[in-house]
Amino acid sequence: MPALNLKAFEAEVRSGKVGSLYLLVGEETYLREKALNTLIEAALEPGIRPFNLDVFRGGETPPGEIADRILSFPMMAPRRVVVVKGCDELNENATRLLLPLLESPSETTTVVFVGDKVDGRKKFFATLQKTARTVEFKPLWDRDVAPWVQERVRASGKRISQEAMRLFCERAGTDLGVLAGEIDKLTVFIGDRNSIEKEDVAHVVGFSEESNIFDLTDAVGAKDAGQALFVLMRILEAGERGGGILWQLTQHVHRLMKVKTLKDSRVSEKDLPGRLTLPPYVATKYVNQARNFSYSDLWGAYEALVNAEDHLKSGYQTEEIVLQLLVRALCR
Repeated sequence: MPALNLKAFEAEVRSGKVGSLYLLVGEETYLREKALNTLIEAALEPGIRPFNLDVFRGGETPPGEIADRILSFPMMAPRRVVVVKGCDELNENATRLLLPLLESPSETTTVVFVGDKVDGRKKFFATLQKTARTVEFKPLWDRDVAPWVQERVRASGKRISQEAMRLFCERAGTDLGVLAGEIDKLTVFIGDRNSIEKEDVAHVVGFSEESNIFDLTDAVGAKDAGQALFVLMRILEAGERGGGILWQLTQHVHRLMKVKTLKDSRVSEKDLPGRLTLPPYVATKYVNQARNFSYSDLWGAYEALVNAEDHLKSGYQTEEIVLQLLVRALCR
């Protein structure tokens, strides 16, 4: 069965057309959970939910219990809803037991399978994709974050200035759950004011763990060793692990190399955002930072990153020392 997009799914269930079998799959958990809640609200009145809603975890609940609930009749309602989260964690025995229920869905039960990804080569998931109403939830591209934020801010009855938007997108990342939470905090912070300004973002969003990592990559891109080391210590004190910091630095160096290569291939700056799948202002930031690095610098950065990874894995030195040496090497 062809996958539905999110808008079509929401319109369908809100119109009262709730089916027997759904698959909500993808790594964008914020929208996925929102869709699940929309489905539950459409299928069950609030007063009867305690009697007709069961939520299980695929890797934790005995499959027999899941099957029993799917086959149970609803209480004082036309249907019941059974949710199986982490359906990608179902083992072979579980999928074998539940497979017949996919092939002959219950008319009085809505079964919702939820997971990050499914293996379509396995019979259970191949059958599920053929028979279920499927909605996919892919993480946003960086370039899609600003329009999503703009719409979310508008829905809250506020506006956000261009400068505030730039800072927000740089610091808040791409996780929609994080973005939504930060927008909610901003709307509370500005109170009766109508517009979110750059200073508001700096005050509310500027001290998150993720924004500190972006501050670190920006300092490295500027070859400002002093600032980079200062931010690094703040991140470590906040509890961030060395592996996560190393991954962010590696991604940053990789993008700098890609920008430099594209520029040398005579790709115009107006085409760079599309080639990099980044918003224009973020692409411009990378273009400016890439000017600080020669190809020799960037290949040396890759070597330093590999060495740092080896040292982190071996425990040869503490994470703090490994990362301090790495940051110094990147800023040379």
